[in-house]
Amino acid sequence: MVDTELAQIMQRIVEEVLQVQLQGHEFWDQRIEEVGLSSLAYITILVQIESEFDFEFDEEKLDQQYFKSLRELLVYLSERVNC
Repeated sequence: MVDTELAQIMQRIVEEVLQVQLQGHEFWDQRIEEVGLSSLAYITILVQIESEFDFEFDEEKLDQQYFKSLRELLVYLSERVNC
């Protein structure tokens, strides 16, 4: 189960990087590229998440193709933070 506060923090990070306000919940299940994440924005989000939660992503997870959606990224983050 994903923590609501964790989802809010991640949403804030994504909104700051993309400079948009995400509406509803459907954006969590959209493909990463459909949300508008360039490769630079993707890495920027990962770096901010690492900074916020004080951990480093494994190298293979830095590839934009690894997480298919923001929800997959959120679930991974939840597992790392709550372990």
